[in-house]
Amino acid sequence: MALLGGGFIAMNNVQGRIDGLDTELANTQSTLSDTERDLDKAEKAQELAENARDAAQGQAEDAKARLSKAVSDLVQQRDRANEHEDNANKLQAELVDARKFSES
Repeated sequence: MALLGGGFIAMNNVQGRIDGLDTELANTQSTLSDTERDLDKAEKAQELAENARDAAQGQAEDAKARLSKAVSDLVQQRDRANEHEDNANKLQAELVDARKFSES
């Protein structure tokens, strides 16, 4: 009878250990599932961030190109303005010379 009682206790211990391992396995699987979901969310967020970064870099490159063109256009406008100013000064000098000539 003692042998039977000892076997029963040993079987209960084994069953308790199996139940504990089943619970631990279920918890681990749940944690793994949660982690995989979190990883999927993080990967999607990373993809969105990379897309936003790429779009921002494209916009920055466009802005640099537009700025470069604006600077070039401004230089051309300054050159034309200086040329017009030089022409105006020459015309004014010619007008002064013409007045002096007509007054003499």
